[in-house]
Amino acid sequence: MQRFLTRIKAQYKTSIETFGAISHGVLWTNGTEQMRRFKILLDLIAPAQDFSINDLGCGYGALLDYLHEHNLTPTQYYGYDITPEMLTLAYSRFSTQNVTFIQSSYPTQQADYTLISGTFNLCDDAPYQQWLEYIFERLLLSFSSSSKAVVFNGLSTSKSPKVDGLFYIDKEDILNFCHYGLNASKIKSYDDKILQEWSIAAFK
Repeated sequence: MQRFLTRIKAQYKTSIETFGAISHGVLWTNGTEQMRRFKILLDLIAPAQDFSINDLGCGYGALLDYLHEHNLTPTQYYGYDITPEMLTLAYSRFSTQNVTFIQSSYPTQQADYTLISGTFNLCDDAPYQQWLEYIFERLLLSFSSSSKAVVFNGLSTSKSPKVDGLFYIDKEDILNFCHYGLNASKIKSYDDKILQEWSIAAFK
């Protein structure tokens, strides 16, 4: 798995150094779609004003931009990314006391929620089952680090056209894992017909 993560990290390093703190810098098609994903994920968990959050795959901190623009400032924010260049840029943009960035592929701090937007989509050429197990491991770690819920998204198997290096997964496989692997007390999901993606919130 480390071989695939090393190559993925190199792709993100190139993109952030080329484009900077915009959607292309984290390999999103455009900023509108990036913000749409945040809205869907946050609508599923509907956080109150006083909440803490883990942002797994934080990139340059785009989620913080979105939260601030919508008057949803968390009491504590932890951003995680595997790419050092992402974290360096994120730190240069946010330097408040309640914001911390950490180089890690899983949450290391406790928070009310863990949000994971697009983090599992780029898989390089990792075999399907191996990448699926990697996702399950990260979801378990994220769920255990969340006192209220973990919310995340993925690319639908019906998405067309498909792109080499991206991971497409049946939502039902993930829902089953949330039921039986995470033992979630409640699950909410949303199918985005525009982006051809699904989003899921698994609650404690």
